[in-house]
Amino acid sequence: MSEFEELKDSFQQAKYGSFLILPLKYDDGGLNISWLENNYEHISVETMDLTENVKAMLNGFANVGMVYRIPASKVRKIVFRNLSEDSSLYATDDRDYKVGLFDCYLYIFHTQVAFLCLGITYENMYALQHIRMPGYAVNSTGYFVLTPGGEKKELDLSEKLTEMYSAAGLRAFYNTKRSIFLESYTVTVAVVPQRFKELDTIRQVTYNLHALEPMDKLIEDESEQDLRYVYAKKDQELLSYRWGCCVTSQDTAYVFANEKLDLLEELNAEAEDGLPVVTLALYEKYTCLRFSELLIMSDMEKKRIERLKNLMMEFQAYGNVPSANISRWHNVKNIYKNLLEECEIPDAIRDIDSKINILSEHQKELSESRNNTMAAIITAFGTVSIIASVLSIVQILASGATLEWISTGVTSFVMALISFILLLKKK
Repeated sequence: MSEFEELKDSFQQAKYGSFLILPLKYDDGGLNISWLENNYEHISVETMDLTENVKAMLNGFANVGMVYRIPASKVRKIVFRNLSEDSSLYATDDRDYKVGLFDCYLYIFHTQVAFLCLGITYENMYALQHIRMPGYAVNSTGYFVLTPGGEKKELDLSEKLTEMYSAAGLRAFYNTKRSIFLESYTVTVAVVPQRFKELDTIRQVTYNLHALEPMDKLIEDESEQDLRYVYAKKDQELLSYRWGCCVTSQDTAYVFANEKLDLLEELNAEAEDGLPVVTLALYEKYTCLRFSELLIMSDMEKKRIERLKNLMMEFQAYGNVPSANISRWHNVKNIYKNLLEECEIPDAIRDIDSKINILSEHQKELSESRNNTMAAIITAFGTVSIIASVLSIVQILASGATLEWISTGVTSFVMALISFILLLKKK
């Protein structure tokens, strides 16, 4: 019997939670920092999974990014406004799925992109499947609140989440009436009581999490052979692995062995250690998308193109983090590297850089053309002015006395002498 079959009972005890990372954006000068400081908790990134230089990027160095925490109690106040905070949230479609609310994190970057990381918990993977609806263009899932008294009220969860960031000048990255969760990147965490002896078992259960299926279900899909897997280092005394994950362009799915099945402990650890890594990769991806959007809106204006070029130079200089510099841990480097490759971020950066250079060169050509035109006009006016001056001199000499002739001769001699001296110095 395989280890996967042996651990099926363990998988049925699993507990689940996720961070739904919603992409946001803001306009130049439109971010309300004072509102954020007054309403949310500005935190520092302290994880040992990142190098000190990378942590400094998120803690004020060069103003690359900043992080705010929204405690679960405040999230519940916003979602359950005018209702009891002891109410319960449900996602509903063909079934009702209870969803718990965890802490949220708001990452804001200098390139006019931001991310709201909504923390949730749930009892089975089908709840997350109904929330995300991967592969669908629309999402029919609705939400309702059940009060302690048994009263059931419909809820617009998208509207409630918008309240969390709109007052700060942020808005959804994609202006669409579809569910905001269709565009979200998901970091899923599952805890089980037993460690893993075989990597095949980790691959199977994390693939199940990626596919939004129960962990004890044996599934496979030949169309998804390009998935990336990363594992913890094997404990040489216990001869087993504590965690592993599956990395894709749409989600990262972790499974952790936790004897106490303490999901909140692992969610807090993931918020501290894992979210910064994932969010940095998404920041690079959405920065390129934001630059593409701003280029379309620039209307070929020189100032806007120069502003974008400067932003891109700053992004490439100290905002773009190569995988070799992200962490001292090899598995963290692999997670980040896989995210970069799955999202094709290096190609996107090169594409944006090329577009900005092309527009900059075009602006240079237009500027040179305008300068040449102005020079030709000035030359034409200068020629006319010289002719007019010569005619005036001729008229003066024709009707002038000896003094005018002497003045003209002395002036011409002095100008010729100065020219001669300048020519000698030049040689």
